[in-house]
Amino acid sequence: MQREFVETEDALCTDVDFHITDHLKSTLMFTASSVPIEEIENFPTEFFATLKRLVQDKEIDMTRMATVIEKETLKLLDSAETDAHDTAAAVAISDFLYGSADGKNLKESVKDQEYLDVLSKYTVDDWLNVLSKWYIDAPRITLFGKP
Repeated sequence: MQREFVETEDALCTDVDFHITDHLKSTLMFTASSVPIEEIENFPTEFFATLKRLVQDKEIDMTRMATVIEKETLKLLDSAETDAHDTAAAVAISDFLYGSADGKNLKESVKDQEYLDVLSKYTVDDWLNVLSKWYIDAPRITLFGKP
């Protein structure tokens, strides 16, 4: 999405980000930064049209995906090395707030490296299925942050 919306001559935003919130119910989030106010209302239509086109054309850049996953792996390892106390505390607090009362989810909360390893083995079809199931076909809401 970076290539589609940021790295173009007529960029629609300055950055894009996909992330998941870890709460009672997980939420898949997409954020577009600094979308011009005159484009903001049309951005969701552009975004989902682009997703649909990528899925229809099977246009997933696997080299770029590998780079993104490697970058996330390096961030994870750096965080564990340089901010171990904050990293461990964040996992423990999140599990305490949102995990099971007996702590059985804690083990799953520290498997980020394993999850990234699984993602690194995804094929084009796996990524297309993720986009279809969790972004294109799933119910959604759009929030606009206007100045």
